[in-house]
Amino acid sequence: MEELLERLGRVTLQESEKQADPKAGEAEICLDTMLKTLSSDWTEKEELNALSSLTPFLSPSHPLAEKAAQVVAEVAKKEVHRPVCISLLSSLLSLLDSEQPKVLLHTGRALGNICYDNPPAQEAVSQTDAPILALGLLKSNHTPRVCAVHAGFIGNCCRGDEPLQRRLVQAGLLGNLSTLLERVQCHGNLTDMVLVALGNVASLDLSREEILKTPLCSQLVTLLRHSAERKQAGECQGTPDHETETQGESERERRETILDVIAAMAEHDEVKERLVSAGLPQLLLRVVMECEKGSQGEHPGSEERLAELKAASDLLVLLLLGEVSMQNVFGEGEDSVLSATLHWLNSPTPHLQLAGALAIANFARSDDNCIRLVKGEAVPRLLELLQRQAPPSTEDGSTGSQVLYDETLQHAVLSALRNLAIPAVNKPRLVELGVLDTVLAFLRTDSSPVQFRLIGTLRMLTEGQL
Repeated sequence: MEELLERLGRVTLQESEKQADPKAGEAEICLDTMLKTLSSDWTEKEELNALSSLTPFLSPSHPLAEKAAQVVAEVAKKEVHRPVCISLLSSLLSLLDSEQPKVLLHTGRALGNICYDNPPAQEAVSQTDAPILALGLLKSNHTPRVCAVHAGFIGNCCRGDEPLQRRLVQAGLLGNLSTLLERVQCHGNLTDMVLVALGNVASLDLSREEILKTPLCSQLVTLLRHSAERKQAGECQGTPDHETETQGESERERRETILDVIAAMAEHDEVKERLVSAGLPQLLLRVVMECEKGSQGEHPGSEERLAELKAASDLLVLLLLGEVSMQNVFGEGEDSVLSATLHWLNSPTPHLQLAGALAIANFARSDDNCIRLVKGEAVPRLLELLQRQAPPSTEDGSTGSQVLYDETLQHAVLSALRNLAIPAVNKPRLVELGVLDTVLAFLRTDSSPVQFRLIGTLRMLTEGQL
C-alpha cells in the first residue's frame, strides 16, 4: 500500500485531468490496485505516511473522487490508520457538496470510519458544519443507503459530545432519523447505522419532546418484534449452517442495540408511557422467555442469550419506574406482566430473581396495588427467595458456603417487603405470613445497605402496631 501511495503521489492532478479517458490514467490504475489490495484481507499495520497523496483526488470536481474516498473508507476501517486519516478530513468534507451519490456514499463511509472511537477526529469534525451538512443529506432524496451511511457518520462523530448532540437535535435530527428508519427498516445493516445515531442522542433531556413528536417509540418496538420473530423462526429450522449462524449473530446484536436505544429513550417518563402503549412490556416478556429457554445448560451462545435476557428484564424494570407507565402495566391474570415477574422470583437465573424483586417493589408504590399483591402470591415467593439468602447462624455452626449471597438481591427483596408494609391493613397479614421472622435473620448481616433497608422494613412493619 505504501508503495502504491508513493506512486500515486508522483501522478499530479494536472496529468490526470489531461487524460482523454480518465479511466485509462495511471492514477486510476493505482486506485484500483489499492482497492483490490484492501479487499483481500489486508493486514498491513505500519503507518501509511504517503496517505496524503490522495488529497488532490478528494475534490468534488475530480473524476476519481469516488475511488479516492472509497480507498480512505477502507483504510480507516483499521483503527491503527485512523489517526493519519485525520489529515484528509478537510478534503473529505469538501466532498459533502458533491451531487454524485457514489461520491457521497464513500465520503460518508470514510468520515464515519475515521470518527469511530477517534476523539481527535470527532473534535475536528465538530468544529465544522459537516454534521449539519450530513443531516441535510438525511432529508434529501438520495438512496436509503447514502442517507443511512451519513446517519452512521453523525452517530460516530457526536458520540460523547453533548454540545454537538444538542445542536443536531435542535436541527431536527430525531424527526429525520424517524423518517429514515421507515425507509430502511427492511435493510438490517442500514437500520444499524440509524440506530447508532439515535442511541447517541436518545437520553438527552432535549430529546424527550422531540421523540414524542415522532413515531420512534412504536417504530423501535416494531423493529424489536420483527427481530424476535426472525430469531424464533431461525431456531425452528434446526441445526443452522454458517450463513444462518452469521445472520443470527447480526440479529442478536441488533436486538441488543435496539434494547439499548429504547432504554436510553425510556429515561423520560412520557416516553415510558408511549412505549407501554406500543406493547413493549409484553414483547420484553417474550424476549426473556425465549432467552431463558435457550440459555439453560451448555447451549451454544448461552452468554449472549443471558446478556440479552439481562437487557430485556432491566428495561422492563425501568418502565415500571414511571408512575403512569407502572400503573398501566399493573394487572392480574396468567399472561400479565405481574404474573411473569412473580415467576421470575423462582427462576434459576439470578438476574431474573433480582429483576422480579425490583419489579414487585416498583408495583408496590400505591396502596391499592400493595393490598392486591399481599392478597396474592407475592409475599410467599419473596420470603422463599429471601430465606435462601439469610446469613448463616453462628450458633448452629452453619457456614452457608454453598449459597451465593447477593446483597443487591437482599436489598431488592427487603425494599419490596417494605413497600408492601406501607398500608396499615397489610401489616398484620405480613406478620402472619412470617415476614417479621424472616427479615430478623438479617440482623446478622455485615452489609450496611442491607442493614439500612432492614431497619426501614422493620419500622414500616411495626409502625402503629404497638
